[in-house]
Amino acid sequence: MTLFRAITSDIMSDVATSDVISDVVTNVVPDGPAGYSVAWDTDPINAANVAAGEFTLTGGLADDEYQYIITSDEGGTPVTDSGTLVGDSPYTFDNLDLSGLNDGTITVSLILTRDGVTGDSVYAEVLKDTEAPSGYTVAWVTDPIDGSNDEAAAFNIVGGEEGATYDYEITSSGGGTPVADSGTISGDPEEITGVDVTGLNDGTLTVSVTLTDAAGNQGSAVTDDVTKSTA
Repeated sequence: MTLFRAITSDIMSDVATSDVISDVVTNVVPDGPAGYSVAWDTDPINAANVAAGEFTLTGGLADDEYQYIITSDEGGTPVTDSGTLVGDSPYTFDNLDLSGLNDGTITVSLILTRDGVTGDSVYAEVLKDTEAPSGYTVAWVTDPIDGSNDEAAAFNIVGGEEGATYDYEITSSGGGTPVADSGTISGDPEEITGVDVTGLNDGTLTVSVTLTDAAGNQGSAVTDDVTKSTA
């Protein structure tokens, strides 16, 4: 608002002055989007969820226009989309097929536009690992199993991925109570000792092992047999 003095004249009267208050209208640029962020909900991305990736946008407003691109530092086919936000924050972008992106660091980069003004690009990263553990084996150390060692049997997991989780189950062809446990691979071979198989009846004992990596990918089961005879 500006205050100024206007001077008017009239040939039939003296010069008069008056104070006039005038509003000055200025063109104002609308505020652009700010303070928004994205975060991955599928973390990590593995073989089980690679075709159903999901991230969440927080801080946008209804009717904002969005654009995003998802890439991998190891290449592949980027995933892109654009549209208009509907409803209130947060906004979930789901069922994203990321199988065309190579395993590596996956980055989603998103911008919002409001009233023609585009905000800053925001991004979030997540690890993609779809390769399950493979190439590992299991072998009984205690062979055969009899009444002298059935309270402390042992077997080795060979070729396991360090840091992977192992799960095993031991059963008998003669029946009885299966033995199961899990742990983390810390060496090669990983020595599993002190296994009590007294609850399993005499017969062929089978140990079955699977490995699951840090990304949640589970490898195929590997097995080995040994004879148990305590009679």
